[in-house]
Amino acid sequence: MEYKVIFALATSLLTGVTLNIPIRTLITAGISGTIAWSANQVILNLFQSRIIAAAFGAIAVGVTAEIFARIQKEPTTAYIITGIIPLVPGLKAFNAMQNFLTNNYNQGITLALQTTLISSYIASGLAVVSIAGRIYSKYKNRSD
Repeated sequence: MEYKVIFALATSLLTGVTLNIPIRTLITAGISGTIAWSANQVILNLFQSRIIAAAFGAIAVGVTAEIFARIQKEPTTAYIITGIIPLVPGLKAFNAMQNFLTNNYNQGITLALQTTLISSYIASGLAVVSIAGRIYSKYKNRSD
C-alpha cells in the first residue's frame, strides 16, 4: 500500500514536470494527487464503488487545489490537472478498447460505460468544488 502512495506522488509530480508547471508548485501538486488517490482508496474500501470513490477523489483534488492555489497564489489548474491523473481510469479504457478489438462487445460496452461514468463523476466532483469555491469567494468579498 505504501508503494502505491509513492507511485501516486511520482505520477502527479512527473505530470507536473511534463506540463511545465511552476517549480515552486510541484511538491504541492504532487501532494494534491496523493491526497486524491488516498481519498479514492479509502472511499473504495468503505463503499466498494469505483464511481463513488472517483467522485470523492475528485472532490479531494478540488479542495486541495483551491487551498494550495490561494496559499501559493497560482491558478488552480496546475493542481487540478496533476491531481486527477492518479484517478483517471486509463487501464479500464484500454481494456474496453481491447475487448472491442477482440469482438467481445458486451464486455467492451460494460467497461466503456464504467469508464465514462468514472470520468463523469471526476468532472462532477471538480465542478462542485469549483462552484462552491466561487460562491464562498463571492460571499466573503461581500462581507468585507
